[in-house]
Amino acid sequence: MSDVSIARCTPPQWKRFRDIRLRALADAPEAFWHSYDQESSRHENDWRKRLSDPARAVLLAVRGGGDVGVATVGPPSWDAEADASHYDLAGFWVAPQARRREVARQLLTAAIAHAREQGASAVTLWVMQEGTAAERLYESAGFALTGRVHDLPEPRSGLERQMILHL
Repeated sequence: MSDVSIARCTPPQWKRFRDIRLRALADAPEAFWHSYDQESSRHENDWRKRLSDPARAVLLAVRGGGDVGVATVGPPSWDAEADASHYDLAGFWVAPQARRREVARQLLTAAIAHAREQGASAVTLWVMQEGTAAERLYESAGFALTGRVHDLPEPRSGLERQMILHL
């Protein structure tokens, strides 16, 4: 039996989402598009709005009574070239103390299940570096590289590569 549960975060829980998002950005700033400074300056209404779309789910991994992971999955929100039936998986993070304990796999499984429940035909994501634990996790779940790449925003440098899982 797993000691991890996955819960959907709702607008009244905006502080919970904000707190884990800021923890993620502080822990792994290179893994996210937005910076800690950008996100920490958001107002309550911004956080609530991010949690209010019924098709877009912010999922929290809970272990030992605390939030140890987060992922967002839903319709494309920023990519003008994206197919509307290809849901984005973004903001995926697991706390260091919960890594290599199947938390990431459970969070990923729940995100994929949400996309299926919403009628998505695929899930896409962007991965930072080749050969990382994150890329291996996504590949083990059936994601494959699409060939699309884009530059990271300043002040970071490098490329992100898109992966897709057809549902």
